Amino acid sequence: PFDVYARLEHGGDFKAAAADLRQKGYGGLSAYVSGESDASAEPVAPTGPEDPGLIDPDLLRVPGLISTIADYTEATSPRHCPVFAATGAICFVAHLAGLARCKTVYGDRPNVYTLMLGPSASGKSFAQRTNRKLAQALGIGYSMISNVGSGQGLEDSFINSPKAVLFTLDEMQKFLGAMRGCDRTNGEGISKTLLELYSASNDVYYTRRLSLSNRGRQQTSRPDFFENPQLTVHASGIAEMVFQNLTVDNLTDGLLGRFLLTETDVRGEVNEDGREIPVPLDLLKSASLLIAGQ
Repeated sequence: PFDVYARLEHGGDFKAAAADLRQKGYGGLSAYVSGESDASAEPVAPTGPEDPGLIDPDLLRVPGLISTIADYTEATSPRHCPVFAATGAICFVAHLAGLARCKTVYGDRPNVYTLMLGPSASGKSFAQRTNRKLAQALGIGYSMISNVGSGQGLEDSFINSPKAVLFTLDEMQKFLGAMRGCDRTNGEGISKTLLELYSASNDVYYTRRLSLSNRGRQQTSRPDFFENPQLTVHASGIAEMVFQNLTVDNLTDGLLGRFLLTETDVRGEVNEDGREIPVPLDLLKSASLLIAGQ
């Protein structure tokens, strides 16, 4: 997109970015048709599809467990943000389906990668908090991870939960920044592992050639491979900071293309009725049935 190009190549100077693209042949064609160039002409930014605007709220209502979880997030959050509540619910249901080994007739799994973009206090953390709370209530807290610092760390998470792992990645901009700064090796290692795990959900994932992995005072042999590992990623970040930390590699290696992006540019309205309430029993029952493959 032009916005990303301007930020990466011209430090956010949109006029300079437009002029550069015009010089490379993008934009208007009048100068090339006439064979003459007009240096004083205002640069024309490349056009793209029209912005469709905000998503219809009705499309966020997915009947069944997804809406039940989203409603619980909304009921217990200090601010309303239905788009992030729905995003978190989609991630959690996908993770439960992974634990149940759900798949299509072609072997595809629901290993979704999502990225919520919004300003501070817009509701990103509320959805992630709900998922952690539900996991503990269902006794599957072992299958959730966060703050992983390397590709090997992602691999190791499947030792505790071989079927499926839900990776909560807070502050996506810091993850991208790690690939630009001094921690470049670890950052790129995580990126590569995320790409490989995404493709291996209906295949076999071969682990790094390490003989032993230290876990506390014990040493445990690492598996040579995981069969059909499902990784679900529930990431969040501040849009402007995420864009500032993007690189050309991020845009071309295919990782961001695998993410479902949901975004809001405003803070949700204060939820006057929001309060801490127990997880509804019907929600827990439905989730347990899904884990059991029923």
